[in-house]
Amino acid sequence: RVEELHHELLEEKELTASLQSGIEKLKSQNEIFKEVVIDKFYHVRQRSLDYFCDVVLEEKCECLLNDSNEMWRFQDYQDTATNNYINSLETEFEIMKKSVNNLQNRLQVGLDIEAHLKKTIGDVEKTSIVSVEKIRNHVSGLVEQHSHYRADIKNLLDQWYAELKSINDLIVEKMFRPEPTRASSSPSSPIQEKEVNESECKDVHVSGDSSLDSLTDPEVPVSSSSETFDTSKALSLALQEKVQTLLLLSQQDERHLLDRNVNALLEKRVVELQRNLLQVTNEKVKALMELAALKQELKEAIVAQGRRPDEIGREKEGGGGSKIKSMLKRASLTRWVGGVEGDLHHDKSIRDVDFTSMKIENATLKESLESMNHLLCSVQRLRISLEKIKESAAECADDALTESVDRIIAEGNLLKTALGSSIPVVSGGVTAGQKGGSGGYECVTAVGVEMVELLITAADILKHQL
Repeated sequence: RVEELHHELLEEKELTASLQSGIEKLKSQNEIFKEVVIDKFYHVRQRSLDYFCDVVLEEKCECLLNDSNEMWRFQDYQDTATNNYINSLETEFEIMKKSVNNLQNRLQVGLDIEAHLKKTIGDVEKTSIVSVEKIRNHVSGLVEQHSHYRADIKNLLDQWYAELKSINDLIVEKMFRPEPTRASSSPSSPIQEKEVNESECKDVHVSGDSSLDSLTDPEVPVSSSSETFDTSKALSLALQEKVQTLLLLSQQDERHLLDRNVNALLEKRVVELQRNLLQVTNEKVKALMELAALKQELKEAIVAQGRRPDEIGREKEGGGGSKIKSMLKRASLTRWVGGVEGDLHHDKSIRDVDFTSMKIENATLKESLESMNHLLCSVQRLRISLEKIKESAAECADDALTESVDRIIAEGNLLKTALGSSIPVVSGGVTAGQKGGSGGYECVTAVGVEMVELLITAADILKHQL
């Protein structure tokens, strides 16, 4: 019995030793779980809550055990990205759907407008067709009426021509017939008296019935041969007056035709002069712009040399006068319109001189209009450029805008210089003397200088604002 108990004791000791080793192993694993698993889970929990604090292990375990299941439900990153992508696609789909609905509404409105326009066009076409038919019918009716009236007028003219021819033959027969007897002249004298009265009254509407009645009237009084001779003489005088009237009318027609031809030639000459004037004006504008550029370059060169412009002007005043006079002579309009020379003034009449002065005044006015048109175009172009620069400056300021304003100011100065040194095409001795005596600009030049100065002032203000 003792041996059995001893043997059981040994077995119990071995079992106890194995249990202790298992306990030690479990303790080590428990320590590992405490340090790793619980700490890791608690750290994840606190990081999700953005709250960190140092607590003992029991509190950590209690917190982890008391947490709900939803708190420890995690999703994969790929699933999150997919969900975000799906949500963005759904948002874009909604936006596209709204855009499609908007476009469909616009398309429907466009289709409605197109249908309305087609309907309007159809109504207009129908109305135009009906109007054309009405006009055609009216024109055809007018043509028929015109042809009918023309036929009636021709018939009436033929009848009147036959009646007048018969009366003329009768008058000629009575005039060249030898002196008739009292019996034969008695029935013809009333007819001749009637014809004389008609010729004196210049009535060509002679009725056939009245002539026949006068020929067959038995109650006509009897006249003498002297009365017949007086009647023939009066009739011949009336015919001579008619011939003279016809000659006068033919002369008036010839005069009108000559005047018409002269007017046509004058109009042709005026067109040629206008063409020449336009050419001269364009050439003069180009020359003035080049002269302004040269003056600007000369001024810059003088400033660069350090010399005063007044000294250079006094040095070149003697030689420049002849050049300006030659320019005035070449720019005179007399070489284009064939003006009056000095030695022909005594041979020309006052009417020719007045006509030449009128042509010169007309050319002056036309040249002023052309200059004003060119000036307005230039100022309008610069003003539009300045407005565009102002609109661009409202959005953003840039150095390029300042350079553009400087270019506009430079071009305005060139235009001002060209206007200040402008020479009229019709400038001659009288015009130059009048201008020099008045000591001022022309009206076009004064207006142009004022407009350009206003434009330059506006450009300077805009430049300071930039």
